[in-house]
Amino acid sequence: MKLDQLISDTKLILGSIRRDSDTITWDANVRGQVPKLAAHIFALWTLLQADHYFEAEGLDDRENYLIQPHAAQVISIFRLLGIGDHNEKLMNHLVQIVTGEGKSIVLAVTAMIVALAGFDVNCACFSEYLGQRDYLAFLPLFNSLGIQHHIHYGTFNKLCEGIINENGDIRQLVEKLISNSKYETRNMHSKNERLKILFIDEVDVFFSRDFYGNVYTPSASWKDTTLKSLVK
Repeated sequence: MKLDQLISDTKLILGSIRRDSDTITWDANVRGQVPKLAAHIFALWTLLQADHYFEAEGLDDRENYLIQPHAAQVISIFRLLGIGDHNEKLMNHLVQIVTGEGKSIVLAVTAMIVALAGFDVNCACFSEYLGQRDYLAFLPLFNSLGIQHHIHYGTFNKLCEGIINENGDIRQLVEKLISNSKYETRNMHSKNERLKILFIDEVDVFFSRDFYGNVYTPSASWKDTTLKSLVK
């Protein structure tokens, strides 16, 4: 199935108002395009998984093979993105979606919308298996829209590692600093750097003592002959 025109139209919806700097404005103009963008993304999602629907031509239950979003899922996305609010900026939100009601699709489509708006998206989950499963499920959609490099799924630890090592491996930096060796860091003020936005899956786990109530302490191992002398 050729979806090039739909993909192109989807990318162009926010093309004229997207910001690639640190001044993304989430105003009424942007919010007004969100329903249209969500409709295009859902249409693309449906068509990418419609192989069995077209193969079932003539069957009475053919409609059962056509995957479509539920109205509650669409409303959840709109509330997360401030549709209906008067605030001229994105606000922090908490959405409760019980097991089996499409939390994965809500998270993925919301991530795609803000990625197309110019954000770099981190989707944090306590389980590496569940996070990777959801990422792979929607990767064809990310790839088709060209935003696969701006949406990141991972555990809290993995995302922390990615952020603190953006400008160089923090462990190697510390080792080189102590040993007075030179180590090149990446440019901290890259022109292509995007604003970041965080989505948390299973937020109740995040607020547990193991995550929110704890600190993240990366460590490095330094080996030197002088250390042996100190120990002796």
